[in-house]
Amino acid sequence: MAGLILTWLVTAVSFLIISRLPFLGIEIDGFGKAAITAIVFGILNAILLPILTFVLTIHYPNHRIVFLYFKCHHFWLGSCARTRI
Repeated sequence: MAGLILTWLVTAVSFLIISRLPFLGIEIDGFGKAAITAIVFGILNAILLPILTFVLTIHYPNHRIVFLYFKCHHFWLGSCARTRI
């Protein structure tokens, strides 16, 4: 349980750091919104990553670039969920 909370905290802090970069266009106002975004990101990652791993290993033997695309897609989905809160 402590590892899960630590992971969420590190992810929330990394979202805060990323939101301070001016060229990305990501806006997170405070730590509460960053924590909610980290939780949504973690849930999406826990649900979708095993499914995508199974599907992609069957269809694409060299799937590293496809995983990069899906990680970016997870980030986008998490930011969409954050803006609706």
